Amino acid sequence: MENRILRSLGRVAGLAGIALGIVLLIFRDFLKQKLLPAGGLESGQSFHVLLAFLILTFGIGVVGMVAWIVGKTSNPKTPISIPALSVLVVLIVVVLGAAVAVGLTNTSVATGSTEVVIAGRVEEAKTFAPIEGAMVSVAGYENASPTESNGNFYLKFRLRRSGEPVRLHVDKEGFYPEDVSVLPPQESVQILLKQKPAQ
Repeated sequence: MENRILRSLGRVAGLAGIALGIVLLIFRDFLKQKLLPAGGLESGQSFHVLLAFLILTFGIGVVGMVAWIVGKTSNPKTPISIPALSVLVVLIVVVLGAAVAVGLTNTSVATGSTEVVIAGRVEEAKTFAPIEGAMVSVAGYENASPTESNGNFYLKFRLRRSGEPVRLHVDKEGFYPEDVSVLPPQESVQILLKQKPAQ
């Protein structure tokens, strides 16, 4: 099937048709794959990947068509002129540069460099009195912070994947530990700890 498509386009438009056929086949096969969800990419990251791929594939088609036009307008007995070759080289560089630039636009999100803040207050469940010295940590991260005298805590860390909740773990001697799911950024988290019965 693929060979028939390339042969038909090649007969009609020569090198330009083959280039366009390759673009269509690559883009079709790319869309068939569920690479973006399987890779855990978010919508913004997926957009940049698709845009970079579009620029690259259609850029290849444009370069192929320009090469076909240059070949058709040149004398077969003489070598292609330097200006024509320069145009092709510039087109290739522009296409590759644009694809790379677009692909790297969302690198900060893809590498988990989104910095977020989670802050709030830890209180006793019955009296709502502030609890000092409770250790608040983010599950799966190395970030932890003790609460102040007013029960407040402040956590600043780099989120691996934006748009997903994290789990806060709060522990204090004499109280039952508590886990709370939070969607960062969040600066008004209230966490209530139940006191253990006196022994």
